[in-house]
Amino acid sequence: MLPVLPVLPAVAEGDTAEALITAAKDADVLVLGTRGRSPLAGLLLGSVSQTCAAAAPCPTVLVKKDDFPHG
Repeated sequence: MLPVLPVLPAVAEGDTAEALITAAKDADVLVLGTRGRSPLAGLLLGSVSQTCAAAAPCPTVLVKKDDFPHG
């Protein structure tokens, strides 16, 4: 049996990465999806998931689009 995990929705405004990092201050884990851009595109355009993984106050899990089952 899988454990039941509480998920708390939140609404924030402003820079996406900063808002997620601030919202994660009391979280046990931050889970984010990734688009799977190339490293060069991520460098040029910026990467919310990379910024959050580097600066979040809690463990961060990045889930690639291809990891989701199709259905």
